[in-house]
Amino acid sequence: MTNSSSTIRDVPLGQPRIRWADLDEGNTRYDRDVAAPSADDLVTMWTVESIIFAFNSIIIATVFLAIVLSRKTRRNPFNTYLLFLMAPDFVFGFLCMLACSLSASTGEYFASWMCRFQSWFIVCGLSINSWLNAVISYEIHRMLKASQIRKRYFPPATKIVVRNSLLVYASCAFLGTWTLLGDWLPIDTDAQFGYFCKQHGLR
Repeated sequence: MTNSSSTIRDVPLGQPRIRWADLDEGNTRYDRDVAAPSADDLVTMWTVESIIFAFNSIIIATVFLAIVLSRKTRRNPFNTYLLFLMAPDFVFGFLCMLACSLSASTGEYFASWMCRFQSWFIVCGLSINSWLNAVISYEIHRMLKASQIRKRYFPPATKIVVRNSLLVYASCAFLGTWTLLGDWLPIDTDAQFGYFCKQHGLR
């Protein structure tokens, strides 16, 4: 039965450990949480997601280019932060589209190596988005605080924006590498519902 730990460890990364159709009263709550739909349902999900991510990537790329090609717009430091926010969002969406397309074309999760890679770019992309939004929120707070006490606000210089953004990129990329070190760190990376891979806590 797939709920034994030895059998679970034998299942390749990215592949479902158990299907919905195989569940019965003998399965654990964990089995029910990770059970995957049928192969046909997964292909449908991957196909729909690849279309959504492709559309999303096109929109992000269009807005990104519009800002980059406008000298006046680029001078605003907050728009520079926006560029650094959109870049990982585009990469994230493009890679998700690629992963979904490859899996849909093969009828199952594409490859075990892609499981760890997908977990890396999910962790990295979401972390960058969260931390950059935190940095931007801090800057907006500075601006509002200055306005409240009728003090002139000086936005950060472009080089400061670039430095802060690259620091966030580097730290989040490092955080994402933890998913690649599953044999040395107590972190599991595996498929969720046989659909996509991500870190899911300590072993």
